[in-house]
Amino acid sequence: MTDYLSENSHMDISDFRRRNLKRIIDERYGKVNARFAKQYEMPAPNVSQLVSGKRSFGNELARRIEESEGLRIGWLDEEIPLTDQAIRFARMFMELSDVDQAKLLMRLEELRLVEQAQNSLLLIQHPTTQLGHKKAS
Repeated sequence: MTDYLSENSHMDISDFRRRNLKRIIDERYGKVNARFAKQYEMPAPNVSQLVSGKRSFGNELARRIEESEGLRIGWLDEEIPLTDQAIRFARMFMELSDVDQAKLLMRLEELRLVEQAQNSLLLIQHPTTQLGHKKAS
């Protein structure tokens, strides 16, 4: 585990917030950005941009999420260690041949695209304005 810590020592608070937000969405919202967006009355694309780092992630939003999720203040700003399962996966991945690693990465990318399509479908089913409020019918 020390290898993980040393290779990530260059990460800053923005990286931790993005990673921890992704963890919240994965664990509490079924890996669906649109569910999280609905809970926080945000456009789903904004959530995707927060997770990807294309949108800034300020203190006010971080504290709001922590409070709403029942997390202690500052939780989003901290490095959360990898789970034992993630470490085992990484070790198994490194034992694969280059060809098998490439195949696995391609398959994971396909699954990510399916997840994005599902998020888009949820967004279409629950349209929002840029302010995060449902459009009037």
